Amino acid sequence: MKRIFSVLFILLFSFALVSCTTVKISTNKGAYAFVVSEDFKQQPKTTRSKQCWYILWGLVPLGDNSTKDLINAKEKVSVRTSITPMDFLISAFLGIVTITTHTVEVDVF
Repeated sequence: MKRIFSVLFILLFSFALVSCTTVKISTNKGAYAFVVSEDFKQQPKTTRSKQCWYILWGLVPLGDNSTKDLINAKEKVSVRTSITPMDFLISAFLGIVTITTHTVEVDVF
């Protein structure tokens, strides 16, 4: 019986560290942005970020998971998603109850 609980705990903990999240890259209605390529050599002026929350290990977003509030009209931007150390800690503890986070960063040039 202990072996079953040990295996179950390891599986749940493993699932807590894995997620499949989506982020909608969009701007406000009527606005547009230029997305720069990875080989763009200019340093960004500012970086805006937000944390996206999900349940069911990233299948269902909690709240807005788009970049509408991060990208203004007529900006050159680079968008990336990442798991920061804070996201990792939150997902490690809350992932057992299927809650995970992801960070979206927008570099403005």
